[in-house]
Amino acid sequence: MNSLISATISKLEKDKVALGVDKEQDKVHVEVFALRVFANADKVDRMGRADAGTARGFYAASCFIDVSTPSMPLSLAAELTARKVHPQLDHALDPSA
Repeated sequence: MNSLISATISKLEKDKVALGVDKEQDKVHVEVFALRVFANADKVDRMGRADAGTARGFYAASCFIDVSTPSMPLSLAAELTARKVHPQLDHALDPSA
């Protein structure tokens, strides 16, 4: 099993060089994706149609935000962290929501 994983990682590292991966552009993609996932869950929540899928969407967005936060400007990181807390605050202030 270890040899399979090692071989796969070696192949991926070679492919990464061949593809010309741009780390800065990749960070932007993750940030945009995190915001899109959050916006979709937030839209459903604000329409009052939240369900378990919405909760999973917020959770996934928070994971993507956590991954991208170290690489982004401090002001954007603070804004995303505040957005990440939004769903918990809404329900803490209005438990019937």
